[in-house]
Amino acid sequence: MRSHPDPRTVPAAAREEISALVEKCLEAKGVGCEEFEREIDERVAALYGLESIHVPLRRTHEV
Repeated sequence: MRSHPDPRTVPAAAREEISALVEKCLEAKGVGCEEFEREIDERVAALYGLESIHVPLRRTHEV
């Protein structure tokens, strides 16, 4: 089974930075959040030791 990072071992500064980006998306109600989402994806991928090449492309849905 693949190992995942334990959230308790993630530095507080990293958690706070990701949380701040999530809050910005929530405040904007998801409108115009592409750059915030990309930054969140990159930061989380780094915590998992993934390079950007390993992060799957996200599908966008229009409703």
